[in-house]
Amino acid sequence: MKNTPDVREILSLVFRNMKSNLLRTSLSLLGVSIGIFTVISILTGVDSLQHYLMNSLSRFGNNTLFVDRFDYNKMGRMDMAKMRRMKPTSYKEYLFLKKKLNPSGVEAMGYRMVMPSVTVRYGKNSTKVRIHGETGKIPEILQFELEKGRFYTPYEQETGAAVAIIGKNVEKLLFENKNGLNKEIKLYGKKVKVIGVYKDEGGVIRINPMSNAISVPYLFLRNIVPEKQNFVFTNIVIKPADMQDVSRLKEEITRILRQYRKLKPGQENTFYVNNISFLKEMVNKSIRSLYLAGWILGGFSLLVGAFGIANIMFVSVKERTKEIGIVKALGAKKKWILTEFIFESVLLSLFGGLLGLLLIMSGIFVIDKTGLIPGLEISLSIKNILIGLIVSVMVGIIAGYWPAYRAAHLDPIKAIRKGE
Repeated sequence: MKNTPDVREILSLVFRNMKSNLLRTSLSLLGVSIGIFTVISILTGVDSLQHYLMNSLSRFGNNTLFVDRFDYNKMGRMDMAKMRRMKPTSYKEYLFLKKKLNPSGVEAMGYRMVMPSVTVRYGKNSTKVRIHGETGKIPEILQFELEKGRFYTPYEQETGAAVAIIGKNVEKLLFENKNGLNKEIKLYGKKVKVIGVYKDEGGVIRINPMSNAISVPYLFLRNIVPEKQNFVFTNIVIKPADMQDVSRLKEEITRILRQYRKLKPGQENTFYVNNISFLKEMVNKSIRSLYLAGWILGGFSLLVGAFGIANIMFVSVKERTKEIGIVKALGAKKKWILTEFIFESVLLSLFGGLLGLLLIMSGIFVIDKTGLIPGLEISLSIKNILIGLIVSVMVGIIAGYWPAYRAAHLDPIKAIRKGE
């Protein structure tokens, strides 16, 4: 009598049992397939989303600083009384910082003034857009890309020239899908020449989208709209030099602005120096929550699948009681029988897991070919395939252990009599 399981024999038994109990086997494998499909689909989707968001955020650099009246870490949760004590940043403060900051620690600086809703016209067409009044190197820091045209020159910025860069959607609405380059639009009743069109960022999630916005030189906008109005948003954007200690730079910015605003020692800051890295922390926190949700949702299906496989194995033990009694009487060890039934359970679970992975691959293929989720590249990673296979094996071991244990501990004489 052999003391080790014969893999070919076990495979033969598995396929024979699957064939003889096709409906029962199919329903059991379906639970594992749905569980693996749910878990790995969510993990794959979340991985793709994380990759997309991190790539989008990387455009700003890891340490870009935003000097603002708002604490970006507490957006929507700020104390209103405290927020009223915060003062908007001003163009004069930008110039003061530019003059006082150590130039070796700063790669680029810029100042933005944003109007949330302004009507822009071309002929009979009009639309409401955000207006960005910019100076310094805002396009360079935030890595805005143009589909056509150019950015404004230093001379145009310094003189507040009537030139604009418009978003792709703005071009479509105003010029009815025709080229808007070098045409004149009306903004605040003034003629403004279009010198560039922003590239459409695309995708289902957009970081800092400019498709529905217009950029003009800051001085042009300031000559029309005063900075000190409730509906005007301003901030100073600073990109540190590559080797600069960001914490030290933040301290230097804070010291200079406190000096400018004449804040006394111990007096609370009336501004915030925000680091863009907080967005990455928010993304990572959300990603962890989505991972957990995936495991919880998939876990229920895997539990159903595990019960289904356990049921198959119990039935298999019952149907093969006499056979088990005979092989035990001939000298088969408990370990041999235990291994055989657990291996059979694992194979059943693996079939279900492989089916779930196959469904995911088919879904990714359809999404890729039809472009259902624009801008989001979805792919099934080796890591997630391995997770799917490992989880399938674990489900098989857990589901098959108790039936296998019972089979291994059957009394040979009683098993032979019971099977007659």
